[in-house]
Amino acid sequence: MVIALCVWLCEIRIETAAAYVIIQYLLQGLRTLIPIIASKLGESRARKEKVNAQFKKLCYSMSHISGFLDDFETKQLTETSIRNWLDDLKEAAYDLDDLFDRINTLIMIQSYATFDNTMMTRIEEISMTLENIDDMGKKLNLVVGKSSSKSSHTNRLPTTPYFAGDEFAVYGREEEKQSMIKMLCDSNNDGAGGISVISIVGMGSIGKTTLAQLVYNDTSVKGKFDVRAWVYVSQEFDVVSIIKSIHEEIMGTTSTSNLLGTLQQGLREALARKKFLIVLDDVWNRDHLAWDSLRTSLDTGVPGSRIIITTRDETVASSVGSRHLIHRMKLVTNGDCLKILTHHAQMTLKDNDALSLVEKCKGVPLAAKVIGLSLHSNESSMGKTTLERAWDQAKEKYILPILQSSYYDLNTHLKNLFAYCTLFPKGYEFDKNDLVYLWMGEGFLENHHKSQSKEETGIEYFDELLSRFFSNIIYCCLDEKMDATVTQKYHVPNGTRHCSFLRHKYETFQKFENFSGVRGLRTFIAMSIEPQRWSPSYLSNKILVELVPKMQVLRVLSISGYESITELPDDICKLIHLRYLNLSSTGISTLPDSLGDLVNLETLLIRDCYSLSKLPPSLSKLLKLRHLDNSGTIALIDMPIEIGTLSSLETMPKVVLGKGECFGLQELGQLRLLSGTLAIHNLQCVPCVEDVRKASIKSKDKLDALVLTWATSDGNCSSRFSVSVIEELQPHKNLSTLTIASYTGKWFPMWMGDNSYSKLSSISIIGCLDCTSLPPLGCLPELKYLRLENLPNVEDFGNEFFGSTITCPFPKLEVLIFYDLPNWRTWVWYIRGQRCVIHLSNLRELSLTKCGKLLQIDVLCFPLLCKLTLQDCNEVLLNQVMEIGNLIFLKLHAVSGLSDLPKHLINSLVALEELECIECSDLSSLIFLSI
Repeated sequence: MVIALCVWLCEIRIETAAAYVIIQYLLQGLRTLIPIIASKLGESRARKEKVNAQFKKLCYSMSHISGFLDDFETKQLTETSIRNWLDDLKEAAYDLDDLFDRINTLIMIQSYATFDNTMMTRIEEISMTLENIDDMGKKLNLVVGKSSSKSSHTNRLPTTPYFAGDEFAVYGREEEKQSMIKMLCDSNNDGAGGISVISIVGMGSIGKTTLAQLVYNDTSVKGKFDVRAWVYVSQEFDVVSIIKSIHEEIMGTTSTSNLLGTLQQGLREALARKKFLIVLDDVWNRDHLAWDSLRTSLDTGVPGSRIIITTRDETVASSVGSRHLIHRMKLVTNGDCLKILTHHAQMTLKDNDALSLVEKCKGVPLAAKVIGLSLHSNESSMGKTTLERAWDQAKEKYILPILQSSYYDLNTHLKNLFAYCTLFPKGYEFDKNDLVYLWMGEGFLENHHKSQSKEETGIEYFDELLSRFFSNIIYCCLDEKMDATVTQKYHVPNGTRHCSFLRHKYETFQKFENFSGVRGLRTFIAMSIEPQRWSPSYLSNKILVELVPKMQVLRVLSISGYESITELPDDICKLIHLRYLNLSSTGISTLPDSLGDLVNLETLLIRDCYSLSKLPPSLSKLLKLRHLDNSGTIALIDMPIEIGTLSSLETMPKVVLGKGECFGLQELGQLRLLSGTLAIHNLQCVPCVEDVRKASIKSKDKLDALVLTWATSDGNCSSRFSVSVIEELQPHKNLSTLTIASYTGKWFPMWMGDNSYSKLSSISIIGCLDCTSLPPLGCLPELKYLRLENLPNVEDFGNEFFGSTITCPFPKLEVLIFYDLPNWRTWVWYIRGQRCVIHLSNLRELSLTKCGKLLQIDVLCFPLLCKLTLQDCNEVLLNQVMEIGNLIFLKLHAVSGLSDLPKHLINSLVALEELECIECSDLSSLIFLSI
């Protein structure tokens, strides 16, 4: 999933989360660490008692301080002394975490001798600091265990079904309004008892309430319901209060009772045999019991009754209603933002001024509205200062308070993960998994659910943030101070712990000189705002040799994209705290043997390192390694056999098999946790079928994509042996994508056409020169994409391809590509001995290239076909294709024998938007263009 990162929420005070998470993690770790360290300190009883006493003091101080943090989040916004207190706490917590991580590492590598008096002295210093912080917390009147997050929510006025202003000032919502009305009126959406819940989901201030008001007040909607009610719910889901409000809206009288049963009975009677519409605005509740208690009061309504809820949290929406009845709010366009802004400003702005303000709105209508109102109030003194003031006022008074309420409602771990996103620059796009790997590297997922892996917990947290807070965007930004020109130096405070910077074409050592005084840095990430656009960058080698090795507590190091990096200095491999190392798209050709000293490393990214040819055997020492992304390493010729011992590996997208003492297929058997993509290269190196069985591919149920490749240059692999190998490479039924390249067998295994592969949606078969037939791929129930390329010995596509027993082949196929099938002659399908129409009901795209001998084709029926490409083929297919009334794009390139388009085809092209005719030398006319 790709996420766009924007502005705004970096200004929410988010330091509390980091301190809280570190302290809770340390408390848990301390209780485990104390007896372990004590057992390694030799026979000195006095020394053991001293260590235990010191650690108990630490535990007490941190437990007490963590209680203060619940009372902290609103006070920190205004009180300088409390913010200073938090800064001191963060520094102490980070220092203690670094120290304990070092102790854990030394224990892991059995280097207890280094646990000396110096380390004990450092523990005593930090313990004293925490005691002072604890005492200061008491002096600042912080209260242990008092949660102030509820009071920190925005004091928003209750909403009503009536517009606070002009309904005609709503722009950009007509399409969404009609979509909602359609959901309301569709009888197919009736839920249990005919009553269904429709949810409007989106971030704060995006316009959920406005859309609900538009629908609620629509004339056509009013006429479809006997009674209607609007209730503002907010954070506290008080069932008694909600039932009272609904009853009062419907009956016009207020109930004096506070007994839930009495109120439920009264509302049931009021709604009996009536078709109702109830809007519950701003719902935050996730308590199923509370929701069920409310639903009990509403189930006497007639079928067709509807409940609309608005919420920021998609989890709430999913829990109270059907997932297909969720409307996700869209951002409005810049044009609509401008209309909203100018309507409320009641003035015309200069183009540059308007563009500047509209871009700040980021598609959020409330932002445009409040900026416009602010401009209107300052109309008499228009100027650049006034424009800036209008934005600042809108942001401080309206936008940030609304977004803060969403932030405060997050639990502490989610706040910490969200805070981390401020490292990313505006416009940065990243993959969900990459972000989870970074969270792991920072130690944010150590307290993961015991029944889940760190990655599963991270993805769950990500999805939670996405559903609750961002809808479909995340708001954060890069600290502007961390970007610089080619000659400017970065400004980095000595207390900085996490740092990212924008990658430039040339990075000099002088720009980074100020990093030399930052001893506690945990994160050093080079970023690009155009990750999909590759351009070489160059990093001074002095930065790697002299600067980075001084960052001794570094957890995350990403120096991807620098072509000038050709080797990794040994001193970087002394950074024993390192969890995440990203060397992707660098010029590295080899990795040092000292890489094995990074014993805490969990993620190693070397994707697209085009010059990398070897991996060191010392990788076997990285027992915590979970992700080794070596995709795109085109020069990698083999891999060390030792990788097979890394039993924690979850992703390794590329395996290069070798002979002798290299990584063999059987080594995959020990890597039981592999997931995602697995591409196995050089399958011609497999010495025996028994090695294939030991690989146990079928047991790897977390693999999504499997790529099987033979080397065409190796003539020692017989066709029959290749068939035996591929039969044993049968994957688990969870597989979704399969690619087979340069396979040397004459036929394919039958498991490829097994209809029990219900998740297999994409198949590519490429360069299989000896293959003479294909498996019954038409039997696969979920196949959506099929590419057949460079198969010179395949001549017929018939029942063997469609499936001899199936009556509706390729039921879900959307894209079908035939490329370079020089001897393909027939495309026919028989049922009970009779040739039949080839009907592919879901096909959207069909492409035939270099299929010049195809002459015998049954009638083709593709009712949903949108794109058709014929290149280096003859005209036969055009004569046979029928029912293509949805065709939008038609490309004819070097189609031989085509003098005119068939008349039946011309009559079908009612939706055609684009036609390309290239090098069709026999074509004499295109008469249909006059139609």
